[in-house]
Amino acid sequence: MSWPIEGKRPSPETEISSHKEGLRQQRDSDERAHRHAQVPSKQPQEQGNWIWGLPARLNLKGEPRHNEGHLLREMQRREEEHRKIVEDLRCQLDTVCTRLDDQSHLLAARTAELQQCQTYLSMMDEVSDGDVRRQLSRLNSEVFQTAALLAEEFKFHRSRLDPTHPKIQPSVNRLQPLLGSDLLKLLGAILHDETPLAIQMAVQASMVAYMTRWINRWNLPHVQGDVVNQCLRGIYEEIIQKEGFLIARRWQALTRAHSGEPDLRPDAAAFCQNTLEEYLLDILRVADAVGSEAEIKDRLQSLKERTTAVVEAAFILRDVMGGQVLSCEFEVVTARAEMSFNPTHMHVAYGKAEPQRTEGGAVGQRLLVLCPIQFGLRCRSAVQSGNSVARWTITEKPHVALTTFATELMDQYKKA
Repeated sequence: MSWPIEGKRPSPETEISSHKEGLRQQRDSDERAHRHAQVPSKQPQEQGNWIWGLPARLNLKGEPRHNEGHLLREMQRREEEHRKIVEDLRCQLDTVCTRLDDQSHLLAARTAELQQCQTYLSMMDEVSDGDVRRQLSRLNSEVFQTAALLAEEFKFHRSRLDPTHPKIQPSVNRLQPLLGSDLLKLLGAILHDETPLAIQMAVQASMVAYMTRWINRWNLPHVQGDVVNQCLRGIYEEIIQKEGFLIARRWQALTRAHSGEPDLRPDAAAFCQNTLEEYLLDILRVADAVGSEAEIKDRLQSLKERTTAVVEAAFILRDVMGGQVLSCEFEVVTARAEMSFNPTHMHVAYGKAEPQRTEGGAVGQRLLVLCPIQFGLRCRSAVQSGNSVARWTITEKPHVALTTFATELMDQYKKA
């Protein structure tokens, strides 16, 4: 407190007023300091923004910031909600993982099954159609060479045996289904040293007729072989109608592959060869070959390589047609003795194919087959991809000799 310059002491009223003014100023200063301490200063954004935004993030609009109990309860409630959401997601994840494992196991099982069935589903041919025809040509060539060699190997008596003679009657009975009556009569009516063609035709006819049965068989014979063969063929035709041609072809290939044929093959081949040799011996008996029974059999043994080649070629053709070609089905065809000649399905090897006419010019009797000479081939395939309807078409006509050729041989023999 300052005193007046004059050195006079102020009056008591003046001192009281000055003191009150100082107290008032001090109070105002303290109040300003107090208010400044209560109002928080705005901090930089990187240091304090989360404090100012906390009520908004907690949806506490308009609520006091100092209500810590309310904030704690709200955080606990949100934490519980999040925990339930996590548990639900974890359950869903476990369910998805379980389903994924099941699907993975199922996929692995189906993949293994598909790999096992890949052979069944594949429709790729192992050989071409041309290979089948070439194998057929090889078989026909083997048959022709065997027949020609046998006809040149043996000599024959000039005397003729009666077909009903007890010596040859059993042979005639065995050959009848293969050669027919006309060719059997021709064998016993002419001199084969002069005309060996009849012997050659008889050998070819017997081999073609007999081996056709084996080539077209579904299975190799065993116990009740014929019954099984008919049953399997019936099932095969039914599969073609109901499931489709290509499925039936694969079924046939698998049936042959798993029916034990490799084990039966040697015995079946030996049986075929022995039967063929028996038929050749029967032909030589009917034709009255020179030599005793034992001598004729010994000479036939020299042709064993030829009959072996015929049987081997026939079995190879059977394997190719039955399991190596799936897109189509091949079947060996021949003509039976004494059946009507059909120029659409047959090729004439011996004889005239013109219709026989009477003296008045009218057409006489129809042409008949004397005997089969070579194998033919027909093919069946689906008309359209996946269509169960299949049709046969002749790809190689079987060669035949006509009965007119037997008449020609008889006329030539009589003139000679």
